[in-house]
Amino acid sequence: MKNILVLSYYFHPDLSAGSFRNTALVKELSSQLGNEGHIHVITTQPNRYKSFRDKALKYEAYGTNVHIHRISVPEHQSGFKDQIKSYLVYYRAALALIRNKKFDLVYASSSRLFTAYLGKTIAKKQACPLFLDIRDIFVETMIEVIKHNAVFKWIILKVIEQLIE
Repeated sequence: MKNILVLSYYFHPDLSAGSFRNTALVKELSSQLGNEGHIHVITTQPNRYKSFRDKALKYEAYGTNVHIHRISVPEHQSGFKDQIKSYLVYYRAALALIRNKKFDLVYASSSRLFTAYLGKTIAKKQACPLFLDIRDIFVETMIEVIKHNAVFKWIILKVIEQLIE
């Protein structure tokens, strides 16, 4: 029996390309796995847009083989500090949720770079394969955005370096 972990900061009913893509992926994996495995999704409560705060269940089962855990994260104004605080809540809660679980595969969506880092951390600790969905030009964008802040740029580049090792 396969046990798959899916890490996605955005998931249904949130509104974003990452949510739509990852929700569709989980539905397809679910139908292909059937009774041969389980999918554990760790995501957040809808938070992509301030104007859209649709509440979703904290825990939800989809069919017989999908378990969705939604973590409440603090509101953010899309600033760096707000997003870091919000992500740290997600990161810590995700690690707590998987504490006593064993996975055969970890899939992480990089709509948030640190979700990819979380996936790498878990896969390495559990000695299982990691699949990353890398969709954007985050590295190039970050370098351009933070080019005037050498310390922050150094930190971001070190994190990225850890991801690709």
